[in-house]
Amino acid sequence: MPLKKLLVIAITVKTLLVSSLFLILNPFFVSAETKKEDSFTLTILHNNDTHANLDNVAKTVTAVKKIRMNNPNALLLHAGDVFTGTLYFHTKKGKADLQFMNLMGYDVMTFGNHEFDLGSSSEGHQALVDFVKNAKFPFVSSNIDFSRDDKFNDLYHDKISTLAQNGHIYNSIIKEVNGEKIGIFGLTTKETTTISSPGQVIFSSFIEKAKKAVKEFENMGVNKIIALTHIGFNDNAKVDNDLLLAMKVDGIDIIVGGHSHTELTEPVLIKTDVNGKAKEEPTVIVQAGEYNTNLGMLNVTFDNRGKVIEAEGDLLKIENFEEDPEAVDLLNEYKSEIYNFANQEIGVHLNHPLENPRSSNGNASVRNSETILANLITDGMLYAAK
Repeated sequence: MPLKKLLVIAITVKTLLVSSLFLILNPFFVSAETKKEDSFTLTILHNNDTHANLDNVAKTVTAVKKIRMNNPNALLLHAGDVFTGTLYFHTKKGKADLQFMNLMGYDVMTFGNHEFDLGSSSEGHQALVDFVKNAKFPFVSSNIDFSRDDKFNDLYHDKISTLAQNGHIYNSIIKEVNGEKIGIFGLTTKETTTISSPGQVIFSSFIEKAKKAVKEFENMGVNKIIALTHIGFNDNAKVDNDLLLAMKVDGIDIIVGGHSHTELTEPVLIKTDVNGKAKEEPTVIVQAGEYNTNLGMLNVTFDNRGKVIEAEGDLLKIENFEEDPEAVDLLNEYKSEIYNFANQEIGVHLNHPLENPRSSNGNASVRNSETILANLITDGMLYAAK
């Protein structure tokens, strides 16, 4: 064989080997032609652990409206813990929060552990039931069983729904966005049984339920799957967290999380399993922090087989937006009531503010030290016990 022909063959083989190696090492690589003609991009807006922090909610309304002006099909998801945190909740038990959530047009919510804080009260979970019933969006939960609490009769459906009704709870739902089917299922930390008051509500293993949800979606031909979770980004690994979920369960494309109050300023991509072996498909994890200070925005591009080929996201600072006039008017109705309640004289004078910081950042925190508020609560418990 002529030397010139041998050189051409050698160069061709080398080119093929280099191209193959590039594809192996770059799982998100896709040709411009494929990306343009065969891909689908999904936009997700998300927040979590808002805890009745409504003072800046009028700015959140503006942020959502602005984004949906250009992308009306963007999904708006809440990853749990609307309940408990401020006087808006103490006086309204979630009704104030829900009015703004309905105004913004949330698509789906999952439950946080604090949604079950009132379970041991004389009315039980009635406030949560009212919250669900009056929501103009559905709820998802794959590892919570509400069937033993009669208050949830006719609200809880242990199934996947393709036509989810507002104000109802489903195992999982399928939404259609621009002609594409999107599967969404929910998970809540099993620690809820010890850190809240769920009563007759039962929590199951997150891994087992996640695998079941993914399999059911795939059997229905759904290849774009979102886990809406309240298990924490890197929380207690002995119980559950999003990192373990991504590494242990194949087929989840996106995890929109909450519970750990983590600010993920950009999406985290999980490409390996718990043994360090490359996953067939990557999983994207996002979380937006806490207290209604951020709105997460995520754009995920899928190929025609439903595999994630590109993901980009950011946390939009709510303080940078103007207030929505309609939301301001609604909020003012609650503010006057909150102001009157907060300014009632109770015969106590404080020499120091009752600070109760969640994270230390090098300082004293409720997580690692005594605080004035914690001591006050404990003294009250001791007084009541005596």
